Amino acid sequence: MDLVTAAGKAHLTYEEALETLGVTGREGADELKKIFREKMRKMHPDLPENRGVDTVQKALDLNAAYDILRGEARPAAYDFRQAPVKEPRPQEREPQRQPERTQWTPPKDTGNSWEWAVSKANLPAGVEWQFRTVTVREGYSSDEVTNSKNTYVVYGRVSNDINCFLVVVHYVQQDHFVGGVNSLDTWFMKCMNIPAQGDEGKDPVWLQKKVAAAFKVPQDEFVVGGRWNGKVMDVQGWTLNRKLPLGREMPIKNWLAANGQASAGAAESVKKGKQVVELEFTSHLSAAPGHYPDLSSASGDFWKFTLVLNGRPVEIGAADTAAILKARMGGKRLVNVIFGQYTYDSGRKVITRLRAGKAILLWMADHLGQVPDDVRQALTAAAAQMK
Repeated sequence: MDLVTAAGKAHLTYEEALETLGVTGREGADELKKIFREKMRKMHPDLPENRGVDTVQKALDLNAAYDILRGEARPAAYDFRQAPVKEPRPQEREPQRQPERTQWTPPKDTGNSWEWAVSKANLPAGVEWQFRTVTVREGYSSDEVTNSKNTYVVYGRVSNDINCFLVVVHYVQQDHFVGGVNSLDTWFMKCMNIPAQGDEGKDPVWLQKKVAAAFKVPQDEFVVGGRWNGKVMDVQGWTLNRKLPLGREMPIKNWLAANGQASAGAAESVKKGKQVVELEFTSHLSAAPGHYPDLSSASGDFWKFTLVLNGRPVEIGAADTAAILKARMGGKRLVNVIFGQYTYDSGRKVITRLRAGKAILLWMADHLGQVPDDVRQALTAAAAQMK
């Protein structure tokens, strides 16, 4: 009997192949091969138990069964309907019911509020704030976390008795991974209160050193790694709140000179600090708060001017705005002399650096009737410093 016909059909049925190899049909390829080789080894004619026994036919049956079960030959009289039903493999069985998972809920925002930080800052009563430093900004961003840290120092006085250096840190962190803090928005404040022993609060070198020392106060809470550029902004008249006043950045010695606070023993360059006068504008096609119409032309624009004296902003009223827009100097509109031939929706120029700056300052001192007297005096003083 041939093992396999020309059509590739074996002489055993599927059931006979299973019985010949003694398997169930659920074995894997490696296990089936191992069983086949073990049985073929037992059919070797040199073994004592096989002497005088015809093992050829048994070997042919084993080969045929192995070919059928591994798919190399078709069984005899194969009928799909009569093929044994395989039991499901362990991975095919119905999976065990997993315990019900609870949905992860991110924790609530944490951190110290502004009000809490103020209450813990050791602030004395009746502080009159003088200037603040430029904000030192730091931050980091990655796929997992984003954080930012803003630090600044505010200097103030309590009468002539106490010098106050308040350091403020605002730290924000956002975690982008499951289980992270998710959101942290916290404030830290600490006030250095130094009793006054003279007019050291008007000494730029002393103030510079104390401000630098105040930046080191929050090291136990937050490491302030950024560097302060030595510039300050005027905040006189400001009450402590989250919204910081903006203005011109300047060295401390210039701030002292601009506000007439230089000590008697200060260097002459500090006492007579150079006046810096700037003019900025914004314009809109429609009415906006603080903007006034241009009555000198048919453009229909609305303008707002702000005079900045040594970092102190002074808003220009309606009458003075009309005067600036109407004024001409050297055959040109004054706004074109200051800001150039083409003006857009905003601009800012340092008048004390312009070639025609002295003439512009004197014109302002004479024609701006709505500004306070000290502003006109400052404009005249700034013009006197120019050639």
